[in-house]
Amino acid sequence: MIKNVIAAVVCLMVFSCAGTPASGPAPEWAAGAGGIEAAYPAQTYIAQRGRGEDRAAAENDALGQISRFFATEIESQNTRIQHSREQNDVETSTTERVSEIYVRSQTELFSVRYSEPWYNAAEKLWHAVAYIARDEAWVIYEPRARREADKFLQMYRAAQQAKETVRQYGIYGAALNLFDKDVAPVVFFAETLHPAKAASSLRDVEEALTAIPAAMDEARSRSYIYIKCDRDYEDRILAAAEKCFSVLGFPVQKSPARAAAVCAVRVTENETSSGASGPQLFSFRPSASISLTGKEGVLFSWNSQPMDRVTTATRDAGRRRAYTALAAEMEKSFPDFFHRKMGE
Repeated sequence: MIKNVIAAVVCLMVFSCAGTPASGPAPEWAAGAGGIEAAYPAQTYIAQRGRGEDRAAAENDALGQISRFFATEIESQNTRIQHSREQNDVETSTTERVSEIYVRSQTELFSVRYSEPWYNAAEKLWHAVAYIARDEAWVIYEPRARREADKFLQMYRAAQQAKETVRQYGIYGAALNLFDKDVAPVVFFAETLHPAKAASSLRDVEEALTAIPAAMDEARSRSYIYIKCDRDYEDRILAAAEKCFSVLGFPVQKSPARAAAVCAVRVTENETSSGASGPQLFSFRPSASISLTGKEGVLFSWNSQPMDRVTTATRDAGRRRAYTALAAEMEKSFPDFFHRKMGE
């Protein structure tokens, strides 16, 4: 009987010890606000501390903190780049260029290691540090960053070599679009991962991004556009086209001799009339197409949206209303199309 009681007490002690983690001395990284910096210097490591009810939860929380650190840094760098463009590109406020970078909440992480977890008995929580050794991770990530950077730089150099100013402007815009959509997240991740090495390895990307807004302005200032319309009413379509290019910042040339590109506008009136059993009515449902052609061929084409039918008692009144509506549609839609087509 006594043996059974002793055995039961021993088992109870064993289970009790197993259910209560030993706290042990606090590691260096847990010593106040500066502890993690002392153990994992920011110049050498990216380190974040996490907490949880068990070891796995503490490590997952620390990993989440690293992910948020990268997201915050990448967003900050994107803001810096966009602000830099606003400072150099006089058309930014007019075109209301909106960044197409959307920083992902889940960042692709690698080379993450963890400290030995520590149980804080006062909090009844586990603590752990997730960390990335910058030098080690850079060796892995640099080739990918370089591949993405070279895609952008290849397009940037193609723009520099383009012979036509309008085409040059478009390629510069496409290069910026490529950077925003595909290259920026990788480059910004690299700059967060290892600022010193990224600054050296990706200096050519920074230089190109700085140069492009001024290069686009220069190309645009030399891109004289000559506009011709096959059909018009009181020059309303011509005026609308001139206004569109003025809003876009392109100079309009009255003669095709010095023009960098020709904007050819074709208007279809879609006129019908009726009146066999009553007063004659005239109906119009106009449409327009624009073809922008440089010395090396067509740059792009645009077609207006379908217009509402205009019906009037006189042909002249119908044409006036139809052309007024078509001109308004051109002024509304063409500049946005131009920005998309030119990669802005």
